[in-house]
Amino acid sequence: MSDRCPWLEVPPALQHVHDYSDTTSYDLGHTHDYMGYVSYGVPYGDSHIHWYCNVTTAAQGHYHTYYGWTGPAQPRGSSHIHFLSGTVCPAMGHVHTYFTGSSPAEPPPGSP
Repeated sequence: MSDRCPWLEVPPALQHVHDYSDTTSYDLGHTHDYMGYVSYGVPYGDSHIHWYCNVTTAAQGHYHTYYGWTGPAQPRGSSHIHFLSGTVCPAMGHVHTYFTGSSPAEPPPGSP
């Protein structure tokens, strides 16, 4: 049995990340900012997706966690982006929604 983690054996073309940042929906008189980086890519059909998991900024004495999978790659010039959307985990009896696009990926080293 191998002691290597198969998650770390990512094909070179998927060894890239994206950053993202935006503001949640306005609910109960406030919003939260959210930002972060996604994981390396994971094959998904003819494309790939990324996992993300983070915490919003605090507002009115609370914050929210959020997580999910991006949508598949969307071509943008010589690169691509991904969309992130969902609903944050409940806190203080309410939720917010979010939707944003990631930054373009930088091509992995050695790619055309």
